[in-house]
Amino acid sequence: MITQIAIKDFENSVIPWAEKIEFFQKPIKFADGINILFGKNATGKSTLLTAIAKMMFCYQGGKSVVTQNSLHEMFPIALSFGENKDSKEKRMKSIEVLHDGTSVRYFAALKNYGSMGASFDDDFFDLGVASLNNKELSAGQQTLYWFNLIVQQKLTKKIEYSMDKNHVNDLWKEYIELAEKALKPKIPEGNPTLLIDEGEKGLDFVNASNFWQMIKKSKGVQLIIASHSPFCLFVEGANYIEMTKGYLEESRKIFKGMKT
Repeated sequence: MITQIAIKDFENSVIPWAEKIEFFQKPIKFADGINILFGKNATGKSTLLTAIAKMMFCYQGGKSVVTQNSLHEMFPIALSFGENKDSKEKRMKSIEVLHDGTSVRYFAALKNYGSMGASFDDDFFDLGVASLNNKELSAGQQTLYWFNLIVQQKLTKKIEYSMDKNHVNDLWKEYIELAEKALKPKIPEGNPTLLIDEGEKGLDFVNASNFWQMIKKSKGVQLIIASHSPFCLFVEGANYIEMTKGYLEESRKIFKGMKT
């Protein structure tokens, strides 16, 4: 469960470019159940999910796992040039995520899972091989493949660590301890969280409709979803988070006009 995210220090965060987006200037609150991020292009929907995913160490392989590569991504300058501890702690404190300390799942349509840059990620090698093998699939087929693989696995609560801090050097031990500190629960335990970035992307009309029917029927999970789909405009009980004020109502009016 995640109840809030707040950017405290843009310069030292994993999303420094977000400082130019007005939406990120104040804390963003989430409810249990379905949360829908809705707004125009370039308003920060994917950026918001990226920030949460990186801070919860699930951006790399779709679930919360602290790995060598994820720590490289979190502390790129520190690892290369040996920044002091204060600089590293600034990175971890730059974004405050109020969470319950349980594993988070992250799904983004067409994301290259299992790779970092242009190379395979040893921690998620099987995902990298799958990404390579699926290049000939259509956009919609890739979306369905990854959704089934990442999302429909059993939602485990425990955050995993691929490195044992008792069997690494002092430098890596320091990074792992910073990650542990950031991942400690800040709120009581709730439902597991699933982040979905445009999950219906590339899907045909029928499959997109089926996707949203599944979302509406979901129970026992917190969903934070970024979407442009007309299917998300009228989800009963959803917590709508407008990235652009008034855009939701404008979109609903347009959709209703198309039906007449």
